Amino acid sequence: GFQLQNSSFVLCLVFLFFLMALNLFGYFEFATSSLTLGSYDRFSGFLGNFLSGALTVIVATPCTAPFMGSALGYAVSSSNIELILVFLALGMGVSFPYIVLASNPKLIGFLPKPGKWMELLREFLGFPMLISAGWLLLVYIELEGSESILQIFFILILGTIFFWHKKHFSKQHRTGSNILEQINVVRLFLLITIAITTHNVFNSHSKKSLDGLSDSYKKDEVVSITKDKIEWKNWEIGLPEQFLQKGDTVLLDFTATWCITCQVNKLRVFEDEEIIDLFTEKNIILIRADWTKQNKEIENEIKKYGRVGVPLNILLRPGQAPFIFSEWLDKEEMVDFLID
Repeated sequence: GFQLQNSSFVLCLVFLFFLMALNLFGYFEFATSSLTLGSYDRFSGFLGNFLSGALTVIVATPCTAPFMGSALGYAVSSSNIELILVFLALGMGVSFPYIVLASNPKLIGFLPKPGKWMELLREFLGFPMLISAGWLLLVYIELEGSESILQIFFILILGTIFFWHKKHFSKQHRTGSNILEQINVVRLFLLITIAITTHNVFNSHSKKSLDGLSDSYKKDEVVSITKDKIEWKNWEIGLPEQFLQKGDTVLLDFTATWCITCQVNKLRVFEDEEIIDLFTEKNIILIRADWTKQNKEIENEIKKYGRVGVPLNILLRPGQAPFIFSEWLDKEEMVDFLID
């Protein structure tokens, strides 16, 4: 999910999910009236399947933990053959339902018959798309701030009006030779406005990236985040080692705003009263590394432990090998290790 550190990529996903929601709600269709399905399939059968699978993988990448995080970590640190085999196995897993149906077509008979329920289900699935777009918008605000949020809302609203107008006023009724009656001026105006506003938003990203280059080598100050009885220290190079030299036990939490599993782990485990009491009782030093934005130092630290993404939670004790918890944190497992 590290690609979600790029604000332009996140914004593209916001627009993509929003368009997918409008499509599911029936505002527009991807199909073209000039081509039959048969002729189009002949041209894009394999390519269409490949691109569909690629989109599935891209969208699912931020959710690879806890099921594929370890596999990916192993793959990137192994030989080329093992790397190919791991990703081949992941691809087979994604396509497994289709393989089962293709190998035994009789199973298709157990699937529900087409009917009105398909339209209702399609429209209902538009709401998860909107929720996903909203979540990605929160990630975008975390990365870029709220300066461009009004422009983004403006783009989304104009986009909705565009497809609404296209759906309800698709036919042109010409009563004369006036060129304004031959061109849909409303939609043309909407498209131009959307294009200009979108260009301004993405252009602001590039300017911020250039401005940030001069500050990229500045070291962040160590900031403490106090919550209830515990205090999380902001990670920096060498900080865990400093506490280990003093004989302290350190818990490292590599996290990111766009990592859903990280946020769930935080609610399920780190904010649990029993865990908080154990942190306090055992004098555990808590250090959190926020990888929401690109940070080469944090990335290198993650790779040092044989991982390529978050969540990553490590227990460090003086004179002992680091213990890496599973991506999906287990409260009982953490309690056992802290008490031990």
